[in-house]
Amino acid sequence: MKRERGYTLVEVLIALAIVSVAITAVFHALQVSTHSSRQVGLRSLALHAAQNTLAELYLQRAFPQPGLSTKACPLGPYAFSCEIESKKTMHAQFRQITIRVHLENEPNALSTLYGTLARTR
Repeated sequence: MKRERGYTLVEVLIALAIVSVAITAVFHALQVSTHSSRQVGLRSLALHAAQNTLAELYLQRAFPQPGLSTKACPLGPYAFSCEIESKKTMHAQFRQITIRVHLENEPNALSTLYGTLARTR
């Protein structure tokens, strides 16, 4: 009988193992990329929520007392919570404002915005 040339079962199994490891690595990279993309979008919306909150304070001509307050600042499908910290400055006519935006019931801030408000009255 003439001997036929081909791949052995062991060679095929090794090739399948190598391909499966490569495919697993590709899927993991896609998962990380998708998660990173979602986080960037979420942080961008959180920054917009902080900017909107600071703009509201400015347009209301607010001059908050020093301290910490929290208010809802939803944007799009997300229920953000804005933590507004007001501090005295060296000049009595100004307040330093720090706005930290969180997803509701989550401790870590997605975005932090610093600004200054002036007394206008």
